[in-house]
Amino acid sequence: MLLKLLVISLLLVVVAFLLIGINIIFLGRKFPETSVGCNKHMKKLGIRCVKYDERKMFQQKKSTFSFNPEELKIVRD
Repeated sequence: MLLKLLVISLLLVVVAFLLIGINIIFLGRKFPETSVGCNKHMKKLGIRCVKYDERKMFQQKKSTFSFNPEELKIVRD
């Protein structure tokens, strides 16, 4: 019983991979874009990549951050 189920599920996975391969290789269709930043449907929903948000926040912090080396004190034990 378990072996039958395993064989059937393995055949379904193989058929799915073959169909995806046929779509990509022979029909010239592109594989669906999974990256958030490049997916047009996610762009329509206003969803952006986390890296983009982090970079934007870092640039904002960097512009407001002031560094004065004279205020640094070296502490030795």
